[in-house]
Amino acid sequence: MFRRLASGVCRAKGTRQEIYGVFSGTNRLAGAGAVPTHQREASWLGGSLSPDPLPSELLPNSNVKGMLRLPDLKKLVDKGEIDTTLIGFTDIYGRFMGKRLDATHFLEHTLPGGGTHACSYLLACDMDMTPLEGFKFANWRTGFGDVELVPDVSTLRIASWLDKTCMVICNPERDHAPVSIAPRVILQRQIDRARKKGYGALAALELEFYLYDTSYREARQNQYAMSKMRPSSDVVQDYHILQGGREEKFNQAFRRHLTMSGVPVEGSKGEAGHGQQELNLVYCDALTMADRHVVYKR
Repeated sequence: MFRRLASGVCRAKGTRQEIYGVFSGTNRLAGAGAVPTHQREASWLGGSLSPDPLPSELLPNSNVKGMLRLPDLKKLVDKGEIDTTLIGFTDIYGRFMGKRLDATHFLEHTLPGGGTHACSYLLACDMDMTPLEGFKFANWRTGFGDVELVPDVSTLRIASWLDKTCMVICNPERDHAPVSIAPRVILQRQIDRARKKGYGALAALELEFYLYDTSYREARQNQYAMSKMRPSSDVVQDYHILQGGREEKFNQAFRRHLTMSGVPVEGSKGEAGHGQQELNLVYCDALTMADRHVVYKR
């Protein structure tokens, strides 16, 4: 979905360009520019959307439960309520790749130092993590060096499904420039192209998946043969409240943890397939929605 931006929006503090795309000045945290955190988390200022402004809940992480400012994180770390930070980026398959850092180290060293690092092969491998031939970006001939993982602090959030853990999404950089083939960077570039033409992009997700009583390990041992998979339901359960009650222990926890982790949920329902589920997220700007999808898949 695209909505036209009124003139003046892109010149204001807190615009998408500053929140998501500026890598200039001495502070090189992704999206930081020279704008303090509390200003960077402000909504689009200096203009309005037509025909009517977006509600605050559609703006990037505005007043969203589970999102953290850096002062909030420091307090939680000092109280011992957070001790681990997941820091990573999305690979070419949309998976979150990165590290678990001690939360104090993250605050005192990783952020002041501009981020951490990861191997470049993560953007040139197959699903089983085997480096592939044919990539100019990273290959055996040139060697697999590191890319910088620069945290976008506007994505800092509680990871409520994990114990004492927060999470931040990064942009990978090489030689202090965004890695052009990284999925999040590609999306940022497209959003910026739309913005220059006077448009802002909104997105929503209707996510469907299957629940099985079969464990991941058992499924892999059986080579994912459908004849050996046990779906959570034996009947069509599209909109079926009674059947859905059998799976609500999982779906309710799923909705709760997403909401507590900065991912507003509209609702969930059964679908037509045996064990098939549907979960819908509240729509927002395209990059924030893509980031929320990364959290959803964790």
